Amino acid sequence: MAKKVKRQKTLYSIFGRIVDVIIYPVLVLSFLSSFFMLVAKTDKYVPPIFGYSFVRVLSGSMRNSGFKLGDVVFVKQTPTAEIRVGDIIAFHNYSDPTITQLTSLYNGTTYQDVTKNISGLEKDGDNNFIFFENRRQDIKNLEIGQSYIRESDNRPLAKVEVPSGRLSTQQAIEKSGKVNFHMVVNIFVDQTGTTYYETRGTSNGSSDSAKVREDLVMGRYSDTARWLRDIIKFCSTTAGMLIIVVIPLSIVVLLEMLSVLEQVNNILIERKVLNRTIKFDDKDVDKANVGIEMREFDKAFLYDIMPPEQKQKVFHFLWGYMQEVDNKKIQQTYQIALNAVAVYDFENPQAFWEKMMEQEKSESKRKKYQKARIQAEKEKFAEVEIKEYQNTPQNAEEQKPKQKQENSKKKKTIREIDEVIKSLNDKKEN
Repeated sequence: MAKKVKRQKTLYSIFGRIVDVIIYPVLVLSFLSSFFMLVAKTDKYVPPIFGYSFVRVLSGSMRNSGFKLGDVVFVKQTPTAEIRVGDIIAFHNYSDPTITQLTSLYNGTTYQDVTKNISGLEKDGDNNFIFFENRRQDIKNLEIGQSYIRESDNRPLAKVEVPSGRLSTQQAIEKSGKVNFHMVVNIFVDQTGTTYYETRGTSNGSSDSAKVREDLVMGRYSDTARWLRDIIKFCSTTAGMLIIVVIPLSIVVLLEMLSVLEQVNNILIERKVLNRTIKFDDKDVDKANVGIEMREFDKAFLYDIMPPEQKQKVFHFLWGYMQEVDNKKIQQTYQIALNAVAVYDFENPQAFWEKMMEQEKSESKRKKYQKARIQAEKEKFAEVEIKEYQNTPQNAEEQKPKQKQENSKKKKTIREIDEVIKSLNDKKEN
């Protein structure tokens, strides 16, 4: 596994890490809070997501079943054939005037109140309501004009065509009022074979005046824990939006601004190093990770303009960290730098620059190297604030014997590193 380059930790970089950790949860919470606030502000249809939708409880009519005014609950899209008495459904509140004669799919009177367990509907031995699905299917399967004999009163129910004035689903939704959230207390099928649901709020004294056409049912209530309902309800409030979204996002923006300031500060320090107005071994330079972050053509520029007696230290500052990184690309860069400094000549650095450019195939980057080299020729003997970094032809002449000795050492080092890299590669192949 490749080793990571160790960088100096600064206050700004710590802020950056904090941002990385909290930004995604904050964005998710921001989205959810905005979504739930949108749900809380509407009493109309909310499109389902992955088969689930959200409905806001608009009154206290379901208080007996544990639902509070303003609760946001989950409803799951459910085939109407699976809905039974006792289920709680969300539906578009539309009264269909074209409803025809109805037949109950249960025997007995309408189910009254789930909390009081009062019902006139027929039950089986397990105390479950007996549901007659076959009645619905028998009526659906009739041809127009054929009759079905109702068991409840032994009277015929003739199959009729769907009335021409019956609105389509979309038309009925557009004409409907708010979305209701009530319990099913009976199920009927009319003469056209269409299913209708009788509903009521469990805290109300009677059933809803309008029966719900099957295509206007949004879905069946999916158990939503009390704590989750409270969280969603809080998220949909202004205070919730402020605490969960606005404040965290403000903190994230602040931390991002600090991170940007750090990057700007590091760039300014790097510029000072390249201008030789600050020493490359200054502690602020080390904290800014200048030697690690600097671009390769800038590294070549800095190495070229530094005086001979500083070059060994500069080399370690610019490329020394690469020795500790087990990464093929970084090792190649390090090898190129070693080869380049081994042939460096203070008065004629042409070979050095050519070696440094070996790693670049991009024409645009090669142009940057060439531009940096021309600038280095101008800067090499320029007056600078840090006098110990100042180059002069006399200093260069005095350093030639020492430079040759250092070059010899570098060549030896290159050979040793080549042998180590070759040994590592042999081990990997075996």
